[in-house]
Amino acid sequence: MRVSYSWLNELVDGLPRADQLAERLLLLGLEVASIERTGPDFTGVVVGQVLTKEKHPNADRLSLCTVSDGKASFPVVCGAPNVEAGQRVALAKVGARLPGDFKIKSSKIRGAVSEGMICSAKELGLPDPGVDGILVLGEGAALGQDFAATLGPGDALLEVEIGPNRPDCLSHVGLARELAVHLGTALRLPPEAPAPGPGPAPLPVAVADPAACPRYAGLLVSGATVGPSPEAMRRRLEACGLRPINGAVDVTNFLLLENGQPLHVFDADKLRGRRIEVRAARAGESLKALDGRTYALTPEDLVIADAEGPVAIAGVMGGEPTGVTESTKNIFIECARFHPGRIRRTAKRLGLRTDSSTRFERGVDPAALARRAARAAALVVENCGGQAGPLTDSAPSCPPPPAIKVTAARVNELLGTAHPAPAVDAVLGRLAERVDGDAVFPPSWRLDLAIPEDLAEEVGRHLGYDKIPEDAAPARLSVPVDLAVPTLTEALSDALAGLGFQEAMNYDFLSERELERVYGPAASVDMLDGAAAAGDLARLLNPLSEDWAAMRPTLLGGLLRNAALNQNRGAAGGRLFESGRVYRRLAAGVHESTRLAGVWWGGERKHWKRSAPAPDVQEAAGLIDALLRGRPLEKRPGAAGDALFHPKASLTLLAGGRVVGRLGELHPDTLRRWELGGPATAFELDLDALAAAPAPAPRYAPVSPFPAVERDLSLLVDEAAPFEDLRGPLQALKVPALVRLELIDVFAGQGLPAGKLSWTVRLTFSAPDRTLTEADIKAAMDKATGLPFVRDALRS
Repeated sequence: MRVSYSWLNELVDGLPRADQLAERLLLLGLEVASIERTGPDFTGVVVGQVLTKEKHPNADRLSLCTVSDGKASFPVVCGAPNVEAGQRVALAKVGARLPGDFKIKSSKIRGAVSEGMICSAKELGLPDPGVDGILVLGEGAALGQDFAATLGPGDALLEVEIGPNRPDCLSHVGLARELAVHLGTALRLPPEAPAPGPGPAPLPVAVADPAACPRYAGLLVSGATVGPSPEAMRRRLEACGLRPINGAVDVTNFLLLENGQPLHVFDADKLRGRRIEVRAARAGESLKALDGRTYALTPEDLVIADAEGPVAIAGVMGGEPTGVTESTKNIFIECARFHPGRIRRTAKRLGLRTDSSTRFERGVDPAALARRAARAAALVVENCGGQAGPLTDSAPSCPPPPAIKVTAARVNELLGTAHPAPAVDAVLGRLAERVDGDAVFPPSWRLDLAIPEDLAEEVGRHLGYDKIPEDAAPARLSVPVDLAVPTLTEALSDALAGLGFQEAMNYDFLSERELERVYGPAASVDMLDGAAAAGDLARLLNPLSEDWAAMRPTLLGGLLRNAALNQNRGAAGGRLFESGRVYRRLAAGVHESTRLAGVWWGGERKHWKRSAPAPDVQEAAGLIDALLRGRPLEKRPGAAGDALFHPKASLTLLAGGRVVGRLGELHPDTLRRWELGGPATAFELDLDALAAAPAPAPRYAPVSPFPAVERDLSLLVDEAAPFEDLRGPLQALKVPALVRLELIDVFAGQGLPAGKLSWTVRLTFSAPDRTLTEADIKAAMDKATGLPFVRDALRS
């Protein structure tokens, strides 16, 4: 809200300078975004004294004057008839700029040198004093003083940010009240207008829904002659950012700025049926508003209507057909109070936020409507003439706010302060309508005061939050019981960063369309331990956009979006990971869990010494083994119908019999949906499940000083057979001295039956306490080759 410093200065005593006022308002929780100084620039114009005056030898109407600024004297040619020696005048020196971008220069006028100009009020941009000639200053003007100082303090416009909880401060009177309480100085309110006497009968008013419009008041001014408003009123409106319109409309805007009550004026002769009804809009109704646009209305909108239809959108904007113009003779003045929620919803739906709607949707003083209407009528009559009639009011009685019981001791207890009781009582006394013992009666305009804590906050603000002692109240600190998940997240994130991954940070939202890109057309909420129905997606009731319609059930959606974006911008390869929460709607509510996911695409950067292999499931499995070293994981082949991962190049990870993750190469359809041009690999881990799984204590053993023995097996297997079909059973067999099992070669092609592959598997044997003998090796190999998978696949 734009606030005029000079206007505030008229309302409250002892106002500090504008810059100091901004600091005071900030301490009160009202931030001043900017201060703009106003008024003409009188730089180079000083108070001078005419020392001598002589007739110009070459001109009958010019005078040769000598003017002093207290330090030097200047010859000045002046054509004003009222210039005389001894006068104090406004002297514009050479280099000064007057309004209209008129620059003062040294010149010769009819052969005489002139080093400046003695100014008139018009030349200075000041109101015409009605004197023909120069502006003559009083004897009290100090010689050499800047001319601007003789005009008194200039105005300053403060842009004040008013919070939604302080509608009472959305006016100059409201801010003046706040400052009077804070400064402890007198408040000078605008004069109250007497209630309008006998005059034209008021228009009948009907309020269909008192809950939507708790109070509606209005009166009629007849016989008006609408013209421009007074200069002082127009200047105030312009200073505060409003455009003057005419003597009636300007009153409503002026009073909006003065006391915060939105008003509206209608041309009474254009109200069909000469009646007013406050009701909900009917289906199909519309209104051409004062901004020239036509708005389609719904039954959710509250309107002011005459006998045939809407004439104003209640609390937001009036209608153009009933607007007051210079031809208006009879004016109906509206002063009302509407339900804040109704006005806010209408303004938001129509995209029509006005000064009136801003105040109505926060709340206006419910007890002041009759006084505000009377002052509006007095100013309209003052500006436009005419006669004001009696007030019609739908709810003339307004109960006062209930008392709040509070004591100085309770205030200090709530604030943690030791303010003296008289200081606390003084603030409450200036703030309240009245105080009766420990009963504080808040004023009707303070809609935010309802409980003792509210009053304690007021005392804290006005006496200063800086007065609260710095010593904190004793508190018992406790360490969170379960740090397993945060610790695991941090450790794995550090490890991935060390392996060349870059961390991504995405919002917790995604669209259902994006979910389908992750999981395919039959999109479901994947919780790692099985697919759930699409209805389990945690959708938002009021999303910011369709792209953020639901809470993410997986981290891979954001990472795949990041990968596609980077590839489109020329990144042929990359590694990204993210940790964060994912969400799923269950019968008991929305379930959250912590995940860690990664995506990498493209090969290593080409090097003259090595090739650039594409990421594959073996690399992904090795990465997870490295990340989760010390945690026993069971790896199972991926699901056959998986639409995210390639079913023949993916694994499901289990710990303690519970699914804790998935990894693998992305399905070709997934690559196509995301427009990723090349192979890519991904993984996702459920860190809550991992942290809950039993993790055996690490076991350490010295490196055997005895030589290891390697034996290779050549196996003929189905091309769809996973290596886990060999590794799992062989590890469970506990072959003596077997320390490592590796798949070192895979061969497919000529010489092999269709649908078969040749694996070369290397078994490494070692003992910590001795050198293995041939008999030891033979016994171990016999046991390994006796495994049904090996026996059936062993090539001779």
